[in-house]
Amino acid sequence: MDILRHLPIAYDLSDISDVAGFNDRLRGKLNSILGVSWKQAKKLKKRDYRTALLSEPEIFKVLINEYRGMPANQYDFDKDPAGQFIWFQKGREYAEQYPLDLSLNPFPSGDDVLSIVQQICQQFKQLIEFNGLHTLLYRDDACTKPKREEAAQKLFFGVADAYCRTNNLDLSPEANSGRGQIDFKISRGYHNRVLVETKLTSNNRLQHGFETQLAEYQKSEQTKYAIFLVIDVGGYSEQRYEAFTQAVDEAQQSGKRVPDVIIVNAIRKPPASKMG
Repeated sequence: MDILRHLPIAYDLSDISDVAGFNDRLRGKLNSILGVSWKQAKKLKKRDYRTALLSEPEIFKVLINEYRGMPANQYDFDKDPAGQFIWFQKGREYAEQYPLDLSLNPFPSGDDVLSIVQQICQQFKQLIEFNGLHTLLYRDDACTKPKREEAAQKLFFGVADAYCRTNNLDLSPEANSGRGQIDFKISRGYHNRVLVETKLTSNNRLQHGFETQLAEYQKSEQTKYAIFLVIDVGGYSEQRYEAFTQAVDEAQQSGKRVPDVIIVNAIRKPPASKMG
């Protein structure tokens, strides 16, 4: 059990390093109270900390006092630099402002459902690249500091959910495939399932996500339909990105069915008036 999940938020969520450091300090404090050495602490599980907190209320009081001594920073809910709150509202607003004309017959095939999901992903790409939605992927107005990948996933959910509702599609975020959690599963009925995995280009496991992770999810969900949605926010070396694109090209030329790859350019563009 993560201690952070059971304490009120008083630190600045926009600085993830602060959160991680704070969590480490609390865990270190608990280890010292329990008389646990550094080597012993490496073997402790979350359930061990949970048991200690529940069986020794005084320990919990000490940790709360430690927490209260931390400086509190006011969080900007309007800008939402961590991407935790405004994604659903903004996603709905954009979906209403930019409606998508979709048509799914009453008894669709898997290919029919895949076509609808592809259109939803392409609409998300359009909103990011040309309609200003990319600003919600960054912590700053200059769009130079990307938020965490989770923020991009939630933003996609906010947009896709509105479109799925109009077509009676079931959208399940973070569906457990048995091999881990796929970002999204969109389905109509039991057999017609499409998996959508989102990754930022700044993710070091981008290529692994395409070559291994998504394939494992497809096996677990028993579906051949999948989309790998890549959101380009920079943060990668040219060599690493070339290795990823080469892996995609080789997979597509192999003759085997591979996930569709949709790349969304979320890097800020100069205003049209300044473009030559």
